[in-house]
Amino acid sequence: MSFALRSLMPLLKKWALRAMRCRKLPMVCWQRGSSELGKQRKSFRVFEEISMAAISQRAVSKAILAGEHFVVHGSPALAIPIFDLYLDCSLLPNQPHSHENSLIQQGWEICRKHLGHLPGKWGIQIESKIPLASGMGSSAALSVALARAYGQALGKKLTPQEVFEISMELEKIAHGKPSGIDSTVITYEKPLYFRKNKPPRFFEGSKKVGIIILDTHSPSSTRETVSRVQEFRNHNSSRFDQIAQKANEVVEEFFQALIEGDLPNLASLALENHNLLKEIGVYSSITDQAQEAALKAGAKGAKMSGGGGGGIVLAFSEPDQMDAIKNRLKETPFTPLVSLVF
Repeated sequence: MSFALRSLMPLLKKWALRAMRCRKLPMVCWQRGSSELGKQRKSFRVFEEISMAAISQRAVSKAILAGEHFVVHGSPALAIPIFDLYLDCSLLPNQPHSHENSLIQQGWEICRKHLGHLPGKWGIQIESKIPLASGMGSSAALSVALARAYGQALGKKLTPQEVFEISMELEKIAHGKPSGIDSTVITYEKPLYFRKNKPPRFFEGSKKVGIIILDTHSPSSTRETVSRVQEFRNHNSSRFDQIAQKANEVVEEFFQALIEGDLPNLASLALENHNLLKEIGVYSSITDQAQEAALKAGAKGAKMSGGGGGGIVLAFSEPDQMDAIKNRLKETPFTPLVSLVF
């Protein structure tokens, strides 16, 4: 090898390493080889270019329309995916794997258990538009996006059932006793009529109901509210069963009202669902205040959603009235996050 080429080698190696770290250029690998140009002599040649692009997968959020908490104990519930609020999970090659969030680390281990070892070093980057501790499924979205990204890195296209199983395992760590509704609606990204341990049932709305999601700016732990409901049930089993039976009826009627676009009936059922949740211990003055603010702004009905005790409140109205309602809500402490017609 000539002196000139030998002197360039440190610079070439440094360029390759810099490209690898920045991920703006391809990683260039060098290997000793031989040339047959008259004499056998040693040279260096490029033998492979490895793409350094990150692997990224997205998961949506969700809102439970009716039946939350009772669904944990076998009652039906209704949920819809929310596409405007989502979480992106990116796997970054040749980056340190450690992450301060223990739930992410546990999710990685669950993926490895289900899907196998992923060779190499992979950093994990999470970017989310989903409010934390709001009842919108942020932990389920994390597990779904991570499972999809991990599978893609292995060259596998996971089935929805595989994604669901991984998500449920992490949800048990996050919430203790999940029903599975969050993992199901976020995995399949379809409106869902759900009953625990039953096949998912998907449906379409009438496109006549406006839904506004309000942020109360008061985080709520689903694990804590689920525990509170369980405690109520343990001490008031017969009363809980009576309330749960009524909640079943509310969900079934709510389901029909959604399909038919019967806003007056749906709005009344939303208020009833809200009050049933309060009876079993899912209560916070902030959700009552948000409900009242939504009704004063012109919504026909409103209710807490998800874990309750804070988080989000759903307001229901005619689709053509949503903008006016959102403008009036700007004068309240509660922020409209998303509005949609269903």
